[in-house]
Amino acid sequence: MDWNEIKADWRRYKVNIREQWGNITSEELDEIAGEQNALEHKIQQRYNLTPEQVREQINEWYRKLSRNT
Repeated sequence: MDWNEIKADWRRYKVNIREQWGNITSEELDEIAGEQNALEHKIQQRYNLTPEQVREQINEWYRKLSRNT
């Protein structure tokens, strides 16, 4: 996964992130501003997941997204 690509086009990816993790608000995503660690922390916080679970979910999300583009 190339996080630099996600960070560079954060506005587009925010929509997909909201679809996947709807408990994260648009305002929170604006604050995260493409920072991977901040997103991981917010997902962990909102969904009560371990860091490993969060990374697995993000990697799976990115794989699905890559297949659909």
